[in-house]
Amino acid sequence: EAHEVKLLVQLSEAADALFSAVADDLEKMRASSNDAITLWPDKPMEGVKGLDYQSKLERLRVLQGEEHVSNSLPYQRLKTAMDAWCALWLWPLDQAEKLPSRPEWLRDLSLILLGGMTSDGEITLPEGVELPDAPKDLVQMMEARQAVAEEIAADLPSKTISAALFQATYIDTLIRNSPWLRVARETARRERFVHYDLIFADIQRARGGFDLIVGNPPWAKPSWNEGLVLADIDPKHMNLSASDAKKILAGALAQAKGEARFLEEFVSTRGAMAVTSSELTFPYAGNGQNNLYRCFADLAFRLMSRDGYSALIHQDGHLGDPKSGGFRRHWYARIAKHFHFRNEMKAKNFAEVHNEVSFSLNIYRGEPSEVSF
Repeated sequence: EAHEVKLLVQLSEAADALFSAVADDLEKMRASSNDAITLWPDKPMEGVKGLDYQSKLERLRVLQGEEHVSNSLPYQRLKTAMDAWCALWLWPLDQAEKLPSRPEWLRDLSLILLGGMTSDGEITLPEGVELPDAPKDLVQMMEARQAVAEEIAADLPSKTISAALFQATYIDTLIRNSPWLRVARETARRERFVHYDLIFADIQRARGGFDLIVGNPPWAKPSWNEGLVLADIDPKHMNLSASDAKKILAGALAQAKGEARFLEEFVSTRGAMAVTSSELTFPYAGNGQNNLYRCFADLAFRLMSRDGYSALIHQDGHLGDPKSGGFRRHWYARIAKHFHFRNEMKAKNFAEVHNEVSFSLNIYRGEPSEVSF
C-alpha cells in the first residue's frame, strides 16, 4: 500500500533523527559522568571528580527511560522499537493471539517514534475494586525521585531537539494500553536484548565504530535438545536418549509442572536458531545454521571503525565448510593476522580444550581490502 510505504519512509527518517539525538545525549552524559583517568602509559583523559556511583547510575537510568520522565527520551523510544522488533523472533507460544497485525505494528511504531501518546491513559477497574492508598512517606519519596529525574532529563540536549522534531509521547502509557507491546517488553526483559549501536551511538557517530575489540566468543551452534531441557527441569531424567525423552516427555513435564518453562526454553532456543541463521540479522555471517563465533565476528565487523581492529579466538570451521562461502568472502577481506593452534600443552593452557580441537587467534581489520594476512 502506497500510504504504508510513505509511513515507513517517515519512520526511517524519524529513527535516524532519534539516533542523532541519542548520540548527543550520550556524549553529554559521558562528559558529565566519566572519571578523569590516565591511559597507559601517560595519556590523560579529561573527566569529572567526586561524582559518586549512585549519581552516575541515576543519570543512566534517566537516559534509558527507567525513571519514567514525562515525554519519553529518544533512547527509550528507540530501545522500545528495537526490542519490539527483536521480540517478534522469540514470541511466547502461549501469547500467539497477541501478535500484532501489520496495521497495529505500524500504528504503535508511529506512536513510539513520531510521538502522540499522551500521559492520561485511563485504568478501568472492576466494580467495587479500589487501589490501596500508598503510604505518605512512599509518595513523598517517589515525588522527590521524579523531580530529580525530570531535572536531569531537562538538561539533556534531546529535550530541546525533540520538542522541535517530534510530538511528546509517553512510552509507559502506550505499553500499558497495548497488549502486544506488553508481551514484547516482557520478552525483551527475559531475553535481555543488547543493541550495541544504540548503547554506543555517540561513539558510532564520532568515530564510525571502535578502534579495538577483543573477545573469545562461544564455539557452538544453537540447537534444540528436548532431553537436555527435560533433565534441566527434573534432574532424575538426565542422560536419556532423544527417543526415550520423547516417550516420557508429556507425562514428565506434567508431573514436574514444567510445561511453561519447557515452552519458554523452546521459544528461546528456536528463536535464537532463526535469528543467528538469518542474513537479515547477520549479513556477514551468511545464512544457514551458524556457529555463534561467526555471529560475533559479524558483529565485530559492523562495530569496528574503518581504521580499527578486532581480535577474536575461535574455531575455523568456515574454512573447510562448502556452505560457508559467503562468510569466507568477508573473512578473507578482513583478516590481517591468522594464528592457527592445536592445544598440545594441556597441563598449562586451556586444559578443557584437548589436543583434537583446532582453533585460531584472528586479527581483523575494520576496512575490507585485498587478501593480505
